[in-house]
Amino acid sequence: MRSISVLTAAVLATVVSPANAEKLKLRCESPLVPSASSTLYIDEVNGRITQIWDASGYEETSPATFKDGVWRWVGTIPVGGEPDIPIDRSLDRRTGEVFAAIQVGSERLLPTGAFCR
Repeated sequence: MRSISVLTAAVLATVVSPANAEKLKLRCESPLVPSASSTLYIDEVNGRITQIWDASGYEETSPATFKDGVWRWVGTIPVGGEPDIPIDRSLDRRTGEVFAAIQVGSERLLPTGAFCR
């Protein structure tokens, strides 16, 4: 009986602990465009990224995938009075470098000049 309760406690600890995990918080800054600074919150358990831009306070949460050390997600660029423009984004966790490609133009991800630490 005691072994069953120990096993149950171990299983519950394994199942409950990821749900209580804190989000990874990164500071993203661009030396080229100071107004592009933001804070990035990565929810590794649920695969979601939230980015909050310093200049405008604009906040966006997107589903994300992690593969080979790179987070990938689709964000948007708000355009006043027009539909937002989708933008493919990625963050290389090894280097902290951010890449982006606007879907209406280049399909290739290019460096944005921003780094997240």
